[in-house]
Amino acid sequence: MPYPRKAVAAALLATLIAGIAPAAMAENVAAEARAAQRDVAFTGWLKSLLARVQADQKYRRLPLDTDAQTEEFEARLHEAYRGLITSAEFTTWADSRYPGHQYELGVISGALPK
Repeated sequence: MPYPRKAVAAALLATLIAGIAPAAMAENVAAEARAAQRDVAFTGWLKSLLARVQADQKYRRLPLDTDAQTEEFEARLHEAYRGLITSAEFTTWADSRYPGHQYELGVISGALPK
């Protein structure tokens, strides 16, 4: 029995999205991470945040174990720093990726410019 046209079209679309979208999204994240690294104000703020968390005995390291995770986190943090997303949006996103780090995310979100 032949496959219905809609099912074939849906499968093809899913294949295209799965094959193309992650690569395109990864490139966007990488570009945003590079932009963050060139942002002098953001870099200065990030250095002061790093000093703050290093001095905080309660703060636990976020598990950013790959370059991709680090780039994604830095890109989203930069978006929050620049007001492109809210602090709450950043925290919700980060909590979905790194559950069990509410204290740490609170410290980071609390340091974001208002």
